[in-house]
Amino acid sequence: MRPKVLLAVIVPLIAVLLLVREARLGQRLEALSAEKDQLVSEREATLSRLKDLETRFNELGVETGATGSARDDTTLQRALARVTALETQLQNLSRGNGGRVPWVPTVPEYDPTRPPTPADPAQAPTNAAPKRGWGPEQITGPPDTHQAGDVSTAWASREPDGGAEWLWADFEHPVELAQVRIRETFNSGAISKVTAVINGQQIVLWEGNAVTGQAPRDFVVNAPSGINAQSVVVHLDTSRVSGWNEVDAIELVGTDGSRQWASVVNASSSYADRSSDNAATTSATERGLILTEPFAVEPAR
Repeated sequence: MRPKVLLAVIVPLIAVLLLVREARLGQRLEALSAEKDQLVSEREATLSRLKDLETRFNELGVETGATGSARDDTTLQRALARVTALETQLQNLSRGNGGRVPWVPTVPEYDPTRPPTPADPAQAPTNAAPKRGWGPEQITGPPDTHQAGDVSTAWASREPDGGAEWLWADFEHPVELAQVRIRETFNSGAISKVTAVINGQQIVLWEGNAVTGQAPRDFVVNAPSGINAQSVVVHLDTSRVSGWNEVDAIELVGTDGSRQWASVVNASSSYADRSSDNAATTSATERGLILTEPFAVEPAR
């Protein structure tokens, strides 16, 4: 009789436990389904907003092409930054994992066919010294060489295909680096290494063989996180790409979104050093350039 009694008690108990487990699994399934529906709804809402922004982006593109004003350029860049941010959010929703993506600043590529609006002449310093053709001072400030070629508004080394050269660039303010952007305007592809200067030491941001490409172009180096610097060194191996390898500007982009052009630049050599036309130049002291090597620069590999 006892086994029968035990069976009579155990079987209903097991049945109750199975029912409870089934109910819990059903509740969990409903919760997951609701979460999935919410993610799908958010994804659809984001897609809708993205389409609206793309429409506005296209409209801004038409207006900017018609007016060419600096104000429209700023609005266009803001719209592009917003579109990129939404694309990143959309990718996270599609994966459904809510993972964090490392922040990368949105800096549109410089368009050589639409150079930036020149600064107001009234705001330009009246005592600015003239720049030597192909001197390192040509790298200071925003790009002003808007087409590929051997143009005197960019820096060039003293000799072509001479091997290791370097450019040391100083900026107004130290920042946590996000990117270093180097504008190559002739025979691009000779950059071999880019370093940040911290306490007189060079920290390698990138080193390798650059791919050649059509100039002008921006050679963009994404910096590792946590590097604060005010100076960078661009190393070149001019034997890699035949002819003069010319650079027009160097820009720092901070993780805070700030952008600044090089304010002082020194070089291992420049074509201006062998120029015989000194009528339009001033002394090194008057130009305020650093003409001595501030630290030991390693040769490009």
